[in-house]
Amino acid sequence: MSYEYAVVVVFMVVGIGMVLAPLVIGKLLRPHNPYPQKNMPYECGKDPFGEAHSMFDIRLYTLMLVYLIFDVEFVTIVPPMLVMANLGVPALLEIFAFIGVLALGLAYLWKHGHLEWVKTV
Repeated sequence: MSYEYAVVVVFMVVGIGMVLAPLVIGKLLRPHNPYPQKNMPYECGKDPFGEAHSMFDIRLYTLMLVYLIFDVEFVTIVPPMLVMANLGVPALLEIFAFIGVLALGLAYLWKHGHLEWVKTV
């Protein structure tokens, strides 16, 4: 086996060991005394009520994804803006193209009513 492969194998073994060692040490050292009240689900300091597998409204996920997209947009636009002096017009066109695609997606969501919390049927 060549030296490069040996280095990769050593790094993999050390990495796996760094994950497994704390788990095994924790399992050996922590106390184990379960009781019914301890195993009960915890909901913000209140006794749980209702069914645990309740359905969430899909609009919540849609709004979270829209927020995530526009949050990542900001992080994606900053690097071209920082080097715009060096790149010039291509960086500016890249920013406008990226914003244009996101604006089309936002217009689609707005047109189809996905941004409204209370939807009329």
